[in-house]
Amino acid sequence: MSKIDSIADHLRTCFAASPAIFALLGTLLLALSLAETPNADPDLFARVAVGRLIVESGSVPIYDPFAFTPKLERWIDHEWLAGLFFYHLTQLGSDRALMFAALAFIFLTAWFLALAQVSWQGTKNHASRLSPVWLLLALLDSRYLWSSIIRAQVFTYLFLALWLWIFARVLRGGSRWMLVLLPVTMVPWANAHGGFVVGLGLLAAVTGTFLVRAVLQGGVGHGVARSTPWIVTLLLAFIATGINPYGLVNYWEYILHATSMERTSITEWAPLAVFSHKALVTNVFIILILIGIFKQRRSVDPISCVLLVLSAYQAYRHERLGAIFLFIAATFGVPIMASGCEALISKLGTLRVPIARAAAIAAVGAIPILTIIIAIRLISPFSLSYTGYPVRALEWLWKSCATANEPKRLLVDFNNGSFALWRLYPKFLISIDGRYEEVYPDSTLALVTDALNLSSSTQSHSLLQVAPDTILHRADSELSPLTNQGWIERYRDSQYVILAQSADCESNASNVITESIWHPRF
Repeated sequence: MSKIDSIADHLRTCFAASPAIFALLGTLLLALSLAETPNADPDLFARVAVGRLIVESGSVPIYDPFAFTPKLERWIDHEWLAGLFFYHLTQLGSDRALMFAALAFIFLTAWFLALAQVSWQGTKNHASRLSPVWLLLALLDSRYLWSSIIRAQVFTYLFLALWLWIFARVLRGGSRWMLVLLPVTMVPWANAHGGFVVGLGLLAAVTGTFLVRAVLQGGVGHGVARSTPWIVTLLLAFIATGINPYGLVNYWEYILHATSMERTSITEWAPLAVFSHKALVTNVFIILILIGIFKQRRSVDPISCVLLVLSAYQAYRHERLGAIFLFIAATFGVPIMASGCEALISKLGTLRVPIARAAAIAAVGAIPILTIIIAIRLISPFSLSYTGYPVRALEWLWKSCATANEPKRLLVDFNNGSFALWRLYPKFLISIDGRYEEVYPDSTLALVTDALNLSSSTQSHSLLQVAPDTILHRADSELSPLTNQGWIERYRDSQYVILAQSADCESNASNVITESIWHPRF
């Protein structure tokens, strides 16, 4: 073997045996796209507002103060801890702190996934040199998880990666003490994002499969005895979800309602289109897994099969859950996928080594180059993109139409509601925002949507029921249905229009100076 071949072989093995190096490469690749279009997430603003509210009041609120429309009797915020974390980030370092936090979540998630992959298959497996490829594909195809900065769901995918690593360590290495970490980490997970139910479901699937396999191998007594640590862990993890401001029963009543809701108007909850480009990597993984299971049908691990089947079903059922399948496939499914593509790789013949060598050298060479690019981008003046948000419109509304009396009522759409409540509370209350499953009944969402739909035959009736003082609407809309009802245009820019039924607002918008987005106003 030549010296170059030896170096290339070492580099290929390095990615399989050194999870931190792989995590760094994955983070840099994703950071490159994030730094180019660092968009602020629409739901972020409401989360930051909740964090501010908790800091100011000293407790987690159970009644919503931000909206004026009909609301649920009790507000159960399953992401209050994420909101508190995001609020402190904005006060610590504004946009830059949010960006660095997003990068930290990416790195830790990739690192735990790489640890899980190595723990499950080891570094001596014949497929270990290709393992980073599957994981890198999974990360890049799941980049939407972090593309909008920053969402509470980052906690779910971080904890999911951590749990997969723990599963792999316990099942392969017998490190049973690590099971203690599952109920412990369930406490912050259950208070940061509703995706904790995924972790609980996977734990139940592993526990059930482990129990069945143990019973088949040694009888009921033997099976129960071997499975006791898993059963106790599952029970403790469920109890841990009750460590929240609302109590176990109230919290689970809400969680069951929220997870069973129909979200037909939200595209990310729609089924994955099998023949679309979005399903390409998922389809490739599925095909390789099916071929691999067929080839290894007598030796396939049942736990990995159960995890793959359950997560694949959810991936095709809901587009936003596709990343869960990809993560599981890139960790627990690698030996199976390696078997599935073995024939294809063997056909490459003598090209196999040069291709692998070039890929390894290119990957390692990319690390310093990407590091320099990202460092320059983040060290230079940096800010998130608020393009599309009514920044100037709401700044004008705050300075021109706010009064010291009762708060005014702003009719605003679902997407801009979170931004509006953060920028306008307490002088304005909003009609709806992205927290709708926590705060609003379906009837409120339908009523507000109809009131803003200027082509609806019942729009005027819905508008009377909402009874706002001001309306935020898109500037490219045909506003005659509103002006015919007595609404007066008080502000206009290239994107948004503000209308009111009285002329008590200053109409001159030329002197609007926007303040820092993250400066609290309550």
